[in-house]
Amino acid sequence: MSDNSSNNDNNYDSFPGDPNFVGGYTPQFPEQPPKQGKAIASLVLGIVSIVICCIPAVPVLASIAGLITGIVSLNKREGGKGMAIAGIILSGIGLLIGIVISIYYILVGVELFNGSFMEEYQRVLEEMEATGGLQGYEY
Repeated sequence: MSDNSSNNDNNYDSFPGDPNFVGGYTPQFPEQPPKQGKAIASLVLGIVSIVICCIPAVPVLASIAGLITGIVSLNKREGGKGMAIAGIILSGIGLLIGIVISIYYILVGVELFNGSFMEEYQRVLEEMEATGGLQGYEY
């Protein structure tokens, strides 16, 4: 009997490129789904920026973050293109609303403390005190 250990008749020890390789099974792994994390984050930040638009400055920060994540997701051609576009649109709307409301709050704040409001407030208090409208209250 001859020793066949050197002939390598089985394919267990062979590999592609080996002259004794006859064929073999190459495992097929399922394709990974595309990453959608940045697109989802952009969409969520866009929605949040519109929902919290009455708070000054916060929606502006959320909108900027949403715009950045949406644009990065589109540039890297990750999955979730529709979510990234929707996030960019909502973030842009939230940014505009946030800027307008922040400017409004600044203008109202300046008007409240420029003196005319305080003078009117003092006049109303004095009038109420003179007519007895504030009886029993200390201020």
